[in-house]
This record gives sequence, C-alpha cells and structure tokens, in this order.
Amino acid sequence: MGYHIETEIIDFVITDKIGALNAINSLHTDKGMDENHPRGGSSNGDRFYSWVDTPPKGGFKTLEKALEAWNFEYEVLVGDGSIKITYDTCEKQGDQEVFYETIAPYVHEDSEVICYGEDDSVWRHLFCNGAMTQEYGRKEIVWDS
Repeated sequence: MGYHIETEIIDFVITDKIGALNAINSLHTDKGMDENHPRGGSSNGDRFYSWVDTPPKGGFKTLEKALEAWNFEYEVLVGDGSIKITYDTCEKQGDQEVFYETIAPYVHEDSEVICYGEDDSVWRHLFCNGAMTQEYGRKEIVWDS
C-alpha cells in the first residue's frame, strides 16, 4: 500500500557534495535512526526509511549512490560538478521530508520540490538560508464553459 505522490522538481541543485553525502550517511547511523525512527520502522522493530535502500556497512561511498538509494535521478553539472536532482522515482510517500531537511544546508537557494498527493493535496518543499520549509496549497478545478 502506501500513499502515492507525484513530484515536480525545480532547480534542485546540491552545491556541497561532501556535506550532503555526510548528512545522508548520518541518517543511517544509530543516532540518526533514534531521531527519525525511535520506535522502529517495522513490526519486528527493525529501523529503516520507507522505500529507501539500506547503505552498505560504513555508509554510501558517493553522493550519487546515496541519491540512487533514496530513489532520485540526477545529473552532474559540467563546470563545478554540482549535482542537480531531476526526478524522484519513488511513487509512494516515504521519508522524503527527513531527507530534504537533512540536506537543506547543502542545497542551492530557491530549489523547490512540489508534491501532488493521490487525494489531490498539494505541498512543496522550499530551500532557503540552509533550511527547508514546507507550504501547503490546493488544486482547483476550473471549468471551461
């Protein structure tokens, strides 16, 4: 099951690859799990992030591998080597908010992710001043008559 979402990613650029990789790897430590999943992620108490591949022992070696595990497609920008996230391949709502909050300090100002829920809800994640904020909106139907 799960809650289905579609995302629209707008200029989502990670400018500090090492900082972002370290932040993502920190999510998968005992401390990171304690903060985000204190009661476990499954009925037997195992802790994991929804729809995310578990990193190898010692963490992800590259930001690219971490992004793939978190279901993102990306491109490496020529010139400075920054990473631009282009698509979220996961069709179900998981722990994206935790991911976005964690990497916010390493994301270009004015990056944006718009989410459309299966029940017509709409929200977006905005990145500014090293933080992620969330805004909620609504979809409106306009009839052409």
